[in-house]
Amino acid sequence: MPTLNGLELQHILAKAGSLLPIIFLTGTADIPKAVQAMKHGASDFLTKPVHDEDLLAAVRTAIEKTAPVGGSRPNFPKSARAWPRSHHVSGKCSNTSSLAN
Repeated sequence: MPTLNGLELQHILAKAGSLLPIIFLTGTADIPKAVQAMKHGASDFLTKPVHDEDLLAAVRTAIEKTAPVGGSRPNFPKSARAWPRSHHVSGKCSNTSSLAN
């Protein structure tokens, strides 16, 4: 990100009271940063290139952790192959906007 890093954004979101789950997706494996992110509540910390299955599993886990107790949870397909093609993310792609579709 051009103006701040993921850890800084995580801090800003926490100060604002955001309850959104955070999944870090980075191009560099940095254990100290991963530990710091996880200690401050990140749901996961993935290193690029990331496989579709790994990213989708991280998203599923993040959603399930934040679902209200006793509330309905999304019914995710077991495999990324079951998702419509528009929802697939390439492990080499840095644009994950297709997940929001």
